[in-house]
Amino acid sequence: MTESAGVEAWKEQITAFDRIQSVASAVSKPRSVSYIADEAHVSENAARDHLDRLVELNILLKRDQDGTAHYAPDPLHTRMQILRELLEKHDRDGLIQLENLLAISD
Repeated sequence: MTESAGVEAWKEQITAFDRIQSVASAVSKPRSVSYIADEAHVSENAARDHLDRLVELNILLKRDQDGTAHYAPDPLHTRMQILRELLEKHDRDGLIQLENLLAISD
């Protein structure tokens, strides 16, 4: 079975590390090395090495489930990324307006 042109382009243009980070950061529940490796189109050994590096960088959390390592986004890192984006896009007044909009919707 051949890979789609989209997958081939993804593999050519994006590093294995970035593909692994992209997949692992998007999962909704902790996933195994084999799952992430399959989705990122890399070997399990490459995935394991890069996933452990992402854990060291506090981007992912590593949990043991039934003797198997599973990885998921670190919620603190995710929140900090959102905060950074808000600060980059809005000045003080814009942040206050967002806060007021959220207060109204609650």
